[in-house]
Amino acid sequence: MSVVRLTRKNLRTIPELEESVKEVDVSCNFIASLSATCLVGHRLLTHLYLNCNELSRLPDFGEVSGQLEVLHLNNNKISSIDNMERLTKLRVLNLRANRITELGGLSNNTSIEWLSVSGNMISTIHVDQLGCCRSLRFLGLFANLLASFANVCTLLTTCVNLEEATVGRNPFCGGLSLARSPIDAHIAAVNRKAPDVTNDRTGCLVGEQSADDCRRKLLALCPRMARLDMHTV
Repeated sequence: MSVVRLTRKNLRTIPELEESVKEVDVSCNFIASLSATCLVGHRLLTHLYLNCNELSRLPDFGEVSGQLEVLHLNNNKISSIDNMERLTKLRVLNLRANRITELGGLSNNTSIEWLSVSGNMISTIHVDQLGCCRSLRFLGLFANLLASFANVCTLLTTCVNLEEATVGRNPFCGGLSLARSPIDAHIAAVNRKAPDVTNDRTGCLVGEQSADDCRRKLLALCPRMARLDMHTV
């Protein structure tokens, strides 16, 4: 047995599994915490899906920490990611829709190629704490509290292999998507009728011009970018 799927089973923890398992999906349950010993002996485990549970912090995965390559923790209640140092082989990390307030603590995670922290409460990015920057091909920052466009630019230019990013719906671009969806076109039309409002932290206008300017500048800074806010550029 290499794949175990136990979704929607009302689980409170991961049950005992065969040691030959390579992929475990326990999403959509009621798991609030994990014992560091619950996965002992699973030396082949590389993919773990814990999304849509009740986790409030990043679990200690014990002896399997150094072998996990794909980890989905989206749609939980995680508020910080300060214990990532042992997850050194991660290629995919999904932390979307949690309660994370700061993106940092990933200095040892140099293999991450796909990272999403969209739908959190991140207001600042500490680039020097992101060891994964040079490996990243996808970065999701959509719908956070990022107010500094300069901070976002610094991060994206550090990610030299970045091919896709979602960064809209943040204060730095007036809360708009950078993909110019019909909804954003309507919001921009409303903004055109209102007096110009300047964001003191970014120095750019909030509204249509802000979002368009951000899009142009980001694409100029990131020549490898193929998709921005889920649309081909």
